Amino acid sequence: MWDAKNMTSAADPRHGRYLTTLATFQRNMSIKEVITLFVKQPQFMDSSEARIKKSLVFFFMNELHWMPEDISKYPIVLFISFEKKMVSRSHVIRLLIEKGLVTIRISNFSLRMTELLEVHPKVKCVYYPGLPSHPEHHIAKR
Repeated sequence: MWDAKNMTSAADPRHGRYLTTLATFQRNMSIKEVITLFVKQPQFMDSSEARIKKSLVFFFMNELHWMPEDISKYPIVLFISFEKKMVSRSHVIRLLIEKGLVTIRISNFSLRMTELLEVHPKVKCVYYPGLPSHPEHHIAKR
């Protein structure tokens, strides 16, 4: 007998669950990145809209300054417990960086490449701690 709550019907777009998740991701990522994310980790479609906004937008993009392609490369991070592991560990690392106990390593090649990309007309944004335009440049140059 057909049941609206079984897994087959959950994938039915008429129920809107997957469409809502897809729309939530598409606000911050391109469709190509969402497809890459789905191919690598299809379980992310079961995530709630609130969890996606909390983890994807607030934490990874605003706090850790990850780009959408970073999240699509490593989709497993969407399933890690944020309150218990990610948030506390990121605060510890930031504190160690601010105190100078841990430094952000910048290679010469990476710095030169990002400097070239920063002035290229087709590149919209370059986010690299070694650049003077980066908000945490003072920490990275230690």
